[in-house]
Amino acid sequence: MCRSGRTEIRPETDFRADAQYQAAKMVCPCADCQAAGRVRRRAARTVRKKEDPRRKQNRELARQRITGRVEYFAPLVGVTYNRIFIKEQKTRWGSCSSLGNLNFNWKLILLDEELLDYVVVHELAHRKQMNHSQAFWAEVERVLPDYRARRRRLRECRV
Repeated sequence: MCRSGRTEIRPETDFRADAQYQAAKMVCPCADCQAAGRVRRRAARTVRKKEDPRRKQNRELARQRITGRVEYFAPLVGVTYNRIFIKEQKTRWGSCSSLGNLNFNWKLILLDEELLDYVVVHELAHRKQMNHSQAFWAEVERVLPDYRARRRRLRECRV
């Protein structure tokens, strides 16, 4: 029960992924408690820390190398693209959106050039086929005939 004794306080679940929102907050729906300020409010968002200068350098180096490879392979695959984003995904080397945006993990620059090329061609092939059908793999194989070996080697690497 709330302090006014009118209603039962219920936990309100917040499904956001941010860590500061993970704790359940208590909310009392009665007007007396809300007017008295007895409703818990969310914590303010934390200020983002400045990026490590080395990480920033790595991301810039990745942007240069990956952009160069995308510019080389895009005409070979026969596609265009919108924007290139360099991110730090935890479980992906790259992704492609339906808007034509290409997302790549900056850690690709730590791999062999041929594995980087495989990821670039893979994502560019998604501009033609937004799935992993036989037509998609045929498109990848047309540009990189040895893609199976590269794919096997990439699976051995951790993101």
